[in-house]
Amino acid sequence: MTMLNIIFKTFKQTWKSLLVYALVFLAYGWMIVAIFPSMQKALADMGDFYSQMPEGFFEAFGANSMDLSNFNTFISLEYLGIILPFVMIAFVVGFITRHITKEIETGTMELLLSKPITRSQVILSKLVVVLIESAILIAITVGSIILFTQVYNIEITNLGFVYFGLSAFAYFVAIIGVTFFFSVMFRDRGKAIAASVGVLVGMYAINIVTNLKESLEKIDYISFWHYYQPQEIIENVKIFWLPDILVLVAVGVVMFSAAFLIFKKRDL
Repeated sequence: MTMLNIIFKTFKQTWKSLLVYALVFLAYGWMIVAIFPSMQKALADMGDFYSQMPEGFFEAFGANSMDLSNFNTFISLEYLGIILPFVMIAFVVGFITRHITKEIETGTMELLLSKPITRSQVILSKLVVVLIESAILIAITVGSIILFTQVYNIEITNLGFVYFGLSAFAYFVAIIGVTFFFSVMFRDRGKAIAASVGVLVGMYAINIVTNLKESLEKIDYISFWHYYQPQEIIENVKIFWLPDILVLVAVGVVMFSAAFLIFKKRDL
């Protein structure tokens, strides 16, 4: 058995769930873009209400403006800043804990390793598949927004959304690394899920608190959400967000490397 065999086998096991997620992203993207033109005036009229919100409130949810009649603000708040990351977290955590922790827990991993294949090949195969599937879902998200804004005559900067897609992928590389780490640490899938989700939700809570309380803003650097700012990325197309992308990718690489070393040595 080779890495390629495991990759194809894993794709075969996961293509249905990937298709469901893809259709959900496509449908939600269509819906959120389609309703914007009819809501734009009402949202503009509510500007005074939103201006009463605490400073930093919108930033905590991925937007840097209180003007919901601006499409970039609207899509950031209603989709890219909250819905997309949490649904993708569910996808990533579900995928990795299923194909690592659950296989350890049920003895499937031990059976797989009884064949002529190494632990390194197994975990790298799982990594390849989850990276490809995550990239597919992000591409569908960005592509559907660009497509449907053209259909509904909404002006956007396409390059800004492409940059956002790159930033979002880097964000999920970090999440993938963290989830792999906890997935190899535990023999119980429930504990691996709880640890992964607990850390990621904790980071989200830190991001909210630090955006609302300026005196704590330096703590925000430990949160992945600090490096994931959809509206800023979409609107500032002259800036390539390389430092933030590098931080997220570096965290993902370090966490996966730790998981890789643990997995190679741990008892199954």
